Amino acid sequence: MDTGGGDLPFSGAAWFDSLAAVELHAQLVSATGVDLPVTMVFDHPTPLALARFLCRARLGATRPAARRGSVISTRLY
Repeated sequence: MDTGGGDLPFSGAAWFDSLAAVELHAQLVSATGVDLPVTMVFDHPTPLALARFLCRARLGATRPAARRGSVISTRLY
């Protein structure tokens, strides 16, 4: 199955509907242990935007931002 690129919106995928959004939410909450908003795929409509949001949510707001050019900032952003 071709799932598209990281910059293509979830809404453009034929397989992605509201049930898929709810299931993705449940799986990501379970996997990350982070209380994520149910609307996350609508607030962050591409896989890349969602991944960035998840990284920020998982790292938490109290952690200092990674320096530009560091391994973390290069790979996550």
